[in-house]
Amino acid sequence: MSNKPTVQSIQMLRAIAASLVVIAHAQVHLEVRNHIADLNPFLDLGRVGVDLFFIISGFIMVYVAGREFRKPGAPRDFIVRRFIRVVPTYWIYTTALAALMITFPQLFSDGKRFDLTHYLASLAFIPWENNIGHIKPLLPVGWTLNYEIYFYLIFALLLFLHRKWFLPGLSFLLVGGVFAGWYADTVPTLASVATSPLLVEFLAGCCIGLLFTGNTDLPKAFSWTIALAGIAWLLLASGNVVPHTIRAISWGIPSAMIIAGILFLEKAGSIPANGLLVAIGGSSYSLYLTHIFTINALGKIWTSLIGGHYGLFIIACVFCSIIVGHIAYLAIEKPAISFLGTRYRSRRLNRAPAPT
Repeated sequence: MSNKPTVQSIQMLRAIAASLVVIAHAQVHLEVRNHIADLNPFLDLGRVGVDLFFIISGFIMVYVAGREFRKPGAPRDFIVRRFIRVVPTYWIYTTALAALMITFPQLFSDGKRFDLTHYLASLAFIPWENNIGHIKPLLPVGWTLNYEIYFYLIFALLLFLHRKWFLPGLSFLLVGGVFAGWYADTVPTLASVATSPLLVEFLAGCCIGLLFTGNTDLPKAFSWTIALAGIAWLLLASGNVVPHTIRAISWGIPSAMIIAGILFLEKAGSIPANGLLVAIGGSSYSLYLTHIFTINALGKIWTSLIGGHYGLFIIACVFCSIIVGHIAYLAIEKPAISFLGTRYRSRRLNRAPAPT
């Protein structure tokens, strides 16, 4: 699978998306403790970071693997590379949380307790109900990875086909699952991902990727218009927590507009790269996985030493989460990817037939 140059605007968008998720979860941390006096209704818009991530993921998969259709070994290569990129780091933090739950159960005041079946289901990316009745993985932010893995499996399956069948096949599988969920009387927990309307956000990202990697160019004025219109749409929607049934429309469409506009502005040379945002985007996966630990630790310190000023607390959460996430990326994620990637490339070379 070819190594394509990094799209700088995607890295910057990943940094923004991860920071928005931190803001949303810092607000949740305060809400459950009734510390909401200083909060702004715009902060709840941080949840849209997940929608941005889903669309970005669809774009990246097309960007890195859009020429691999029907190539020998492409589906296997795709799945292994995605496994190396996503799974080991997630397993490490899930296991770390499990160890905390076993060793220090008093830290979890919401009643959550370690359950082996729930832990194993989390590692396998299977939707499962925990001991307090929530359908979330042991590491709560992992719910989005259940969606990611499902999308990767479908993408890998479609790599067996000719490229012309990719978009129709993806649309049929993702949109078909959504319609099946709508018309079903009840959706089993195991099918909750396959029937979620949020799946169409991956489809939107793939469509943007197909346009970006093709011969399509958008006028700069149009790119600026759709990006700014998407931002305005989200700001108008701020403060409204929407269910998944309409989230793909109310947050997914403007997110796709922002991403498409910025991508084509970069393609036209109108978006300069910001080194700090690019660096944060590079470590955004570790930032995403570790920020819950950071927020909870900072919350205990803040309550005991400062108290109040909770608007400032949210800013501190973003700042500290970025630092911890980048350290975790350098210390854990990057070495793990490098080690496993090297091993996989070595095995591929050993399997390759000798030239005649």
